[in-house]
Formats: sequence, structure tokens, C-alpha cells
Amino acid sequence: MKGQRGLVQGLASSSLVAEMVLADVLNRAADPLGQFTTLITYSDNVGGLISSETDEEALATALKRVFQTHPAGPLHLKIDGPRDISLPSKFLGYWFVRADDGARAFLPDYVWELKEQELMTRFADAVSMQDMLAVCRQVQSYCAAYHLAAETNLLVQRLCAFMREELAYRERLRSIQVFTQP
Repeated sequence: MKGQRGLVQGLASSSLVAEMVLADVLNRAADPLGQFTTLITYSDNVGGLISSETDEEALATALKRVFQTHPAGPLHLKIDGPRDISLPSKFLGYWFVRADDGARAFLPDYVWELKEQELMTRFADAVSMQDMLAVCRQVQSYCAAYHLAAETNLLVQRLCAFMREELAYRERLRSIQVFTQP
């Protein structure tokens, strides 16, 4: 069989190899990538901020050339095009908007509110300590996934306060039940 061959998708080593290949591609693209004021990468997703003076077409052409000529390729780069960062822009589940120091990552309030309600309901419905710990792990996992957003701290504070109140309420109920039993 002629041509290049790769690993089976889903193999334990395929993610590692993909990361290694992308790291090599990004190293080879150092010159065009140097035009970004901020660069965000995750797996095979690459995003960044450029100044309004940057020649977007020349940058896109240079990046595409690096991807297409890489020895592991040709790799195809999909460019969604530039967006005005003064308006919220979505990338990797985050929303980004201009801030004094470059950009600020955030999630809209309704996303936090829905997640907070979901986690509070799961905790309130938890029957065993194991169920409660599972909800705590979900909180940690969610906050780790969105660690760039400052709102994660507020979410954790509010959920911890709710969990303390729920546990105190359950303890009061248990002491009432013990007191009223013959």
C-alpha cells in the first residue's frame, strides 16, 4: 500500500501522536504564529488574537501552507475568519471579548445559571454520600474545563454554600427523626 498511514482513531496512543504532530506543525509555523498577540490551542483547535493592522489573508495563506506541506500531511486547516473582538466571539465553548489586558474568557450568565441549577438539583436529589461526592466531582470537572472564565470561582462559592446548607438541613432532619423515635 503506497502513501502515508496513521493510527486507528480512538486508540489510546492516537491522541498523544496527534498532539505531537500538532506541536511540530505549530513549531514550523512559528513565523506566521508570531503575528498573534494571544494564541489559544487545544488538541487540534487553534485560535488567536491579531491586531487590526495584520494582513489576515497573508496570515491565513502562510498558516495553510505550513499545514499543507507538513510531512504528516497534507493537513487541512479550516479558518473561520477574523471576528471583531469588541463583540463576543465563541471558541472552544468559551466566549471571548476584549479586555484591558487583551481578551477575557467568559460564559454567558444563562449558561452558569443552568449549570448551577442542574448541579444543585443533583446534589439535593443525592441519596448517598457517594452520590454527593459524584456531584462534587462534576463541579470540579466543570470548573476545570472552564478555568479561564473568572465566573468559575463564583459558581464554586455558590455551590459550596448550597451544599453546606443542604447538609445542615439533612442533619437537622436526622436529629429530629432520632429525637421523635420511641
